[in-house]
Amino acid sequence: MRGLVATAVLGGRLERLQLLAIIAGFSGIVVIRSGRVPLTVPAVLAVVSAVLSGAAYTTLRAFRRSDRSLIVVFWFSAAITLVFLPAVIAGGVLPGPLDLLFLFGIGIAGAAGQLFMTRAYRYAPGGEAAIYGYLSVVFSVVWQVVLFGSVPETVVLAGAGLVLLGGWLNYIGGRNGSILPRTDRHHLY
Repeated sequence: MRGLVATAVLGGRLERLQLLAIIAGFSGIVVIRSGRVPLTVPAVLAVVSAVLSGAAYTTLRAFRRSDRSLIVVFWFSAAITLVFLPAVIAGGVLPGPLDLLFLFGIGIAGAAGQLFMTRAYRYAPGGEAAIYGYLSVVFSVVWQVVLFGSVPETVVLAGAGLVLLGGWLNYIGGRNGSILPRTDRHHLY
């Protein structure tokens, strides 16, 4: 979704291989979720979330010329805090010492992830950086096996394979020696 939103908003152009990569990655997600997601409010909110996520990452890409990564991460975190603060005040629970330690770890990991992601969008073309977000599904499958000892269904493995195929196509397309012919080399900047 990020690559498509970036193309629409920033006026860039997706190359054929990038488009194939996005289609393969998104198809993998659809295959994994096939038959499991009826049209419900949460399902619609997930699609809205994907579109808004694409818009947020496109904004990150646009800020690369004017703002440093730390400033972008600070203001992103501040905005999210302001959005969720009313819910915390209304129904929040005071965490215990161990919970505070876990929350601190989550905060550090989240801030580091946001900083690295912001830097990735600064240096890599948006369409090339976006496809790797689909790898979170593959990591979820790995953690499912490692942490819970639950072997995924065949359809989940097939979908994860499509996600990996999308990442590979994107990687190949980012190299000079593409497996498909190109008429030009316009990226999303």
